[in-house]
Amino acid sequence: MRFGTGLVLRFCDVLAEVLVRQMEQHRKSRPSFPDIPPNEIDRDTVVWAYRLLLGRNPQSERDIRLRMALRDTQSLVKTLLDLPECQLRPAPQVKDVLRQKLPTPKYVLTEFDDGTRFWINLQDIYISEWLLRGQTWEPMETAFVRRVVKPGMHALDIGANLGWFAVQMAALVGTEGLVTAFEPRNDIHHYLRKTITANNLGNVTVHNVALGAGDGELMLAWDGADENPGHTQLAPDLALDAAATEDRRVQKTPVRRLDTLVSKRVDFIKIDVEGAEKLVFDGAPRILDADRPVILSEIAPQFLLEVSDIAIGDYFAYLAARRYRVFELTEDGGLSREITAWTYEDNRLLINVALVPAEKPLPA
Repeated sequence: MRFGTGLVLRFCDVLAEVLVRQMEQHRKSRPSFPDIPPNEIDRDTVVWAYRLLLGRNPQSERDIRLRMALRDTQSLVKTLLDLPECQLRPAPQVKDVLRQKLPTPKYVLTEFDDGTRFWINLQDIYISEWLLRGQTWEPMETAFVRRVVKPGMHALDIGANLGWFAVQMAALVGTEGLVTAFEPRNDIHHYLRKTITANNLGNVTVHNVALGAGDGELMLAWDGADENPGHTQLAPDLALDAAATEDRRVQKTPVRRLDTLVSKRVDFIKIDVEGAEKLVFDGAPRILDADRPVILSEIAPQFLLEVSDIAIGDYFAYLAARRYRVFELTEDGGLSREITAWTYEDNRLLINVALVPAEKPLPA
């Protein structure tokens, strides 16, 4: 079937309009930090647009700056749609737009070329989107994990979500090693377990709890649209009897100290808990001080302030007091510069870093 030029152009215009609306919803769903004017394009929006339209990150800092210079999100979307790689695969783009309109979670099983299987949520436009395409989630961070995690290690996946890192680490530690994963949100935990079963991973243990500074109960909260389930957060200020609303979903969850749950020596930790990192570390002094694991961690200033009640400068001091050095990652999973303060002002919402014990040699 062949289409006339006018019909093709009209289709592209409609697709662009739909995608712009998706972009605007993404911007509105983000926390108020950084506070970007409505018509201004920030770094996070550019990266999100690349992932949505092209299924990849920008290739260079120059690409990001060029897109940030555009006048609005409509210009950004149309510029990316004009790229040859986007025009070569219009059908997946239509499917992507339709999938984002799902009103409730819809889980399906997807399989990589190597036979690895993941249960994913078609409503999720982040990790599930990447896994559906058969692509590596968080390539830099994954490369770092593959450099550092060795056979026989005990690795922790704290904030395991759908299990990408748990599955990677299970293969790396081998049958003599162990992976312990933590995912407090009930529905995600259910499918995480199904993924572990689907891959016959007998060396992975999964806990359906949140980790914190003490034992008790707290509320989890996430956006009502739930397009980014990975942004589920502990909500220390939310009452335990708080009800869900159209804009917010909630769940009561048990909270436990890491030192209480894990007695075996820990060699490596991957942690992504949307601002609760300090609370988790407060509940793990024995592991951090005695085992001295290398840690892959997210750092997000606004989330830390909201959940752990600590300013970013104080958090860097906290890590230094624990005798951990903080390093940015390179594209191939190596270590870049050491940082002792947040140097991004309002240009970055978050970064993933390596926390290395001060007395240890840096990972090769």
